[in-house]
Amino acid sequence: PTRPPLWIRGGERSELEALLHNYKSSDEDEPFPGSDAEAVTGNGEAAHAAAEECAPAGAPLRLPDVTEVLTSVEVRTPDPHLGRTRVFAHVEGNFPCHVFIPVRAAPALSRLASQLASRMRLCAPAAHQGDLGQVHSIPAHEWHMSLSRPFALRREQINALRDALARALKRQRAFTSECAGTTLLQNDTRTRSFGALVLRPRAPEDTAAVTGLLDAVDFAVGAFGVQPFYTERLLHCSVAWALSAVRAGSAVPSTSSATRMRSLVDGCGDGDSAGLARAQVVADHVVCRIGSRDFEFELR
Repeated sequence: PTRPPLWIRGGERSELEALLHNYKSSDEDEPFPGSDAEAVTGNGEAAHAAAEECAPAGAPLRLPDVTEVLTSVEVRTPDPHLGRTRVFAHVEGNFPCHVFIPVRAAPALSRLASQLASRMRLCAPAAHQGDLGQVHSIPAHEWHMSLSRPFALRREQINALRDALARALKRQRAFTSECAGTTLLQNDTRTRSFGALVLRPRAPEDTAAVTGLLDAVDFAVGAFGVQPFYTERLLHCSVAWALSAVRAGSAVPSTSSATRMRSLVDGCGDGDSAGLARAQVVADHVVCRIGSRDFEFELR
């Protein structure tokens, strides 16, 4: 017969201890070869005989303390952050903030995002170990168009920022953009590379709306000491990311490898220009995410 596996979950140690306490040992219940019980007590009859020699005559053999077994096992859990680091230092009482426009994943954009991630994987630094060589696709429900840099606020500043954005955005207009290709970007700390869809306004009035919107967000967050949006106001939607190869203790990738990745990324979607032209991104509201809470602002 096969002994069923015994799973140990956090918070259930007392139940397991009770199970071992009520277990009645007998000569017929020898541990199965290679089982956990044999691994703990030793190797079969030799360990049993050694225990009998050490124990006083007539004294019952003691089962191993389950707490000793549990604390002696090293449990390694994967990094939930996948090697990502903070853009700014963590300060107790601060909340991470970001202003952006959600992007709905049209079928043509989803196909392009999949192609982009695949091309990034072709150039991932295979010589590096662990997460450094992995390319991670960003789930479609997290796609967005950034309107600010990441920043942090104190709790007492949250309502003031919400009110400042409401005043700055109440006259801003909605706009429509289309995908104009793909590109490779890096974050401010150059610790991550992003494969991104480049978005451009469809018409001159859309271009004016984008300029006014970015100016309004810069004005609102600037009152809280936040840096303006990037000098090159490139509208984009990141769809995949990887840890940058240039990190402490890692080899610097060759220029030819970096150039090949950029050329592959920049060439995505060339065969589906008609489909991409139809994949319009309508920006009709802005989101300010503060911690785990979202504040939404409608555009006219």
